[in-house]
Amino acid sequence: MKYADPYFRTSANSTGLYNNSGGTAGIWERLAKPAGVPGPSSYYMRYRYTVGTTSPNRGGFTFSTTTYRNCEYIARIIAKIPVGYTINYHANSQGNNPIAGWLTPNTGTGSYTEYVFRLKCSDSGTFSTSMFFSFNGANAAFTVEVAYATVFDTVANDRTTYIDSNGVYTGTLIARQITATNVVFGTANIGDATITNAKISAVDAAKISTGYLSAARIAALAITSDKIATNAITAAKIAAGTITSDKINITSIRAAILTADAIAALTITTGKLNVTNGATIGGWKVEGNSLSIKSAASAKILVEPTGGRFLRINDNSSELLSIRADGATGINIYTQSTTGKCLIMHAQTGGMAVESYGNHIFYQRPGETWNAPGTLWAARISAGGSIENYWGNGCTASATRIGIGQYRINHDLGHLSYFVMITCTPYSTTGNKWVFGMIVEKQDRSLIVHILDTNKGNLDAAFEIAIIGRNRI
Repeated sequence: MKYADPYFRTSANSTGLYNNSGGTAGIWERLAKPAGVPGPSSYYMRYRYTVGTTSPNRGGFTFSTTTYRNCEYIARIIAKIPVGYTINYHANSQGNNPIAGWLTPNTGTGSYTEYVFRLKCSDSGTFSTSMFFSFNGANAAFTVEVAYATVFDTVANDRTTYIDSNGVYTGTLIARQITATNVVFGTANIGDATITNAKISAVDAAKISTGYLSAARIAALAITSDKIATNAITAAKIAAGTITSDKINITSIRAAILTADAIAALTITTGKLNVTNGATIGGWKVEGNSLSIKSAASAKILVEPTGGRFLRINDNSSELLSIRADGATGINIYTQSTTGKCLIMHAQTGGMAVESYGNHIFYQRPGETWNAPGTLWAARISAGGSIENYWGNGCTASATRIGIGQYRINHDLGHLSYFVMITCTPYSTTGNKWVFGMIVEKQDRSLIVHILDTNKGNLDAAFEIAIIGRNRI
C-alpha cells in the first residue's frame, strides 16, 4: 500500500484537488464523518462541485503517483457517487502501450460502492504522474463522498515493515503461527525498522501483558523477540519473506492479490470473481468463457421469486424449460434485422412443433409476410388479366389473359395439394354481366380459369381468386 491512511484517520492520505482550470468550482475537503459513512475512521473526504469552470470533466482528486518501468498500480476507492455520474481515470505519460482499465463498473449508484482501477506499465517510454480521477455528469451542483481511497504498488513495496494505529504495513511477513486475542497500540507505532526473532524491545512501554499488547509507545530501530506471549501473539518464528502457518483464523483477509492452493470459506463477498479454464462451480465446469455441465442428469437452474413467477431449466425429466409469468410476459423476443428470426422450430419423425391452448392474436402489419398452410394467396384479377391487388405469401403467383375469358395463373407451389376458389364480378369489358368462373386445368405450377356468360360463352370480366392448401417449403 503506497498511501497508508486510506480511511483518512489523520490526513487526506496524499490526495489533492484535481482541477486543471483552477478556480473554486471544485472543492476537495477532509471532514468529520456523518452517520452512514463506512469504515473505522472518524473522518472522510468529500468532493463538492458548485458549478463553474473545471477540467477535465467536473474536476476530482488525485494521488499524482509517479509511474516507472514495469510498475503495476491498483487504485481502490469506496465512494458514494450520484446516479448519472461516473468516475474517470487520467494520467500523464505512462510509458509505451500501458494497460489501463477499470476492474469494476465506474458508474455512480447513489450508495457507497467499491471502484477498482488497474494500471500496468511497459518497460519503455516516458514515465510521469498518474492516478488522477475526475467525475463527470450533468453540469449541476453535486457532491461525492469518499470513505476509502489508496493505491497499491504490486511490484515494489515502498515501505519497510511497521505497525501504527492504522494497521500493519510490510513487504513480507513470515510466521509459523500468529494468535492474538487483542492487540492495542497507543499513538506511537512500531517504527520503520526490522523485526527479528531474537527479542522485542519496548522503549517506552509500561508492559507487554498476556491477553493484549498495551503501550503508550513502542519505537525501536529493531524489534527482536525470543517469544511473543501466549494469548497476545503466539508464534514459533517470524521470518522475512512469507507468512507460513498450518492455519490462520481471522474474520477477513483484504489484499490486492491473494494466492493459495485452496480457500475454504462459508461466504465470499467480492465485486469481481475471475475463474480460469478447468475450474468447477458445484457440478459445473468452466470451459473457456462458458459454464458447462454434461454428466449430471439432475443439473438444473431455478429462478423462482414466487410460485406464480418462475423460470426452471431441467427441473424434471419431462420438461427441459418451464416458465410461468402470472401478470407478466413469459418470453419477449425482438429482432430488428431483415435477416433476424425470433423463433425457429423443427419437429421431425412425426413430432409436434406447437401445441397451444387459450386465446390467440396474430397481427400482420402492412408489407409483412404471411406464409402458412390454409389460404396461401388471394388476388383480384382485372378483365385484362393484370393483378389489381393481392394478399398472402404462401406462394408467388402471376396472371395472364391468354384468350377471351381465358386466364392463366402461374404459381411456384410445385405440388397439387391445393384448391382454388373463383368469385366472379359483373364487371366485364362489354358492361355488367351475369358470369361465372370455372377451373379447366390445374397443374403443380399453374392453372387455367375460364369466365363465361351463360348465354354468350367466354367473355372478359374481373374475378377474385383464392388458392388454399399446403404452402411450399
